[in-house]
Amino acid sequence: MKLYEIILPTCDNAGNSLDSEHREFQARVLSIVNGLTKRPEATGYWKTNGTIQTETVVAYQVACLPGQWERIVDLAVSLFPDQKAFFTAEIGDAMIVFPDGFHAEETVAVA
Repeated sequence: MKLYEIILPTCDNAGNSLDSEHREFQARVLSIVNGLTKRPEATGYWKTNGTIQTETVVAYQVACLPGQWERIVDLAVSLFPDQKAFFTAEIGDAMIVFPDGFHAEETVAVA
């Protein structure tokens, strides 16, 4: 299992809120895996043709298998169609530890 991150905008390119898309993203991710972490809003900065762009974003972290991550990224692309690029990262190996021991089969076998 790996820990991944994806950063998604809070508004579309016209400035409209994407709250409902975020709620749907969260619900549908939870139909693929057993959990996700939503980080606090932040401001992203990047340059396009020498012009600095800014955007309010939310990062989500998900511990899952690579095939599940591909489904989650495809989901984000479908829910945020005017996004010109998506930042995703594989942070590294991940495990979930329970007080009575490690139960890998219970953490990734959702879908």
